[in-house]
Amino acid sequence: MKLVHERVVLTAESGAIEGLLVYPEGTIAAGRMLLHAPHPLLGGTMDHPVILALLDACAGLGYAALVWQYRVLGESASREAGAAREAFWTDQRFDPRTAPDMADARRVARLLRELPLGTDVGIVAVGGYSYGALIALSQAEELKTPALAVSPPLRALQAPVRLILGSVVLLAENDFAITEEELRIHTGLGRQSPSVRIIPDTDHLFVGQGEALGAEARQWLAQFKLSSSSAFQASSLL
Repeated sequence: MKLVHERVVLTAESGAIEGLLVYPEGTIAAGRMLLHAPHPLLGGTMDHPVILALLDACAGLGYAALVWQYRVLGESASREAGAAREAFWTDQRFDPRTAPDMADARRVARLLRELPLGTDVGIVAVGGYSYGALIALSQAEELKTPALAVSPPLRALQAPVRLILGSVVLLAENDFAITEEELRIHTGLGRQSPSVRIIPDTDHLFVGQGEALGAEARQWLAQFKLSSSSAFQASSLL
């Protein structure tokens, strides 16, 4: 299947938001997926290798997948959002109620639903890596959609996470961003849970692990199916 990688600029009331949309060529997308990049102070652009691996995996199974650029980079620049992100970096705290990036994530979700992609199916799932995984988990609760959270630094959250049916937390074997105890406290899951998957022989950076990440994303997507009402449903419980 040939994939199209298209740079887009989404027009929001807060200003332009740059994005990368990946979808299968010559076919109607099975649904829309929204991904969130890691923290921009650690090279977290929409072109990050982990994000690109997830985008291609989603599009390779027939979905239109979008990642957006935080508004401190490229055509998405915003001084306000950049200052808040600096605060996250120093305080290691993330509050989805007040984070400017969450407000932008909501805007992007609305704009993604409005893109003319030849399908009426809306956002079927969200995903993210590191800082972006915090956004994905928070947004999944709001949208009532499953999330793929790759190495989320859960210690930054101020309250436990309620995982939506079908969600998966993907960790590195030597993940320094999240301990097993933090995983248990914030999600109620242990590393042996079927909702937690481990990529061996790597750490939080996942260097050279694009193929393994893509395989996990495809396996995650394989547990879903479109019902006759076009709602995305999980075929297995958490």
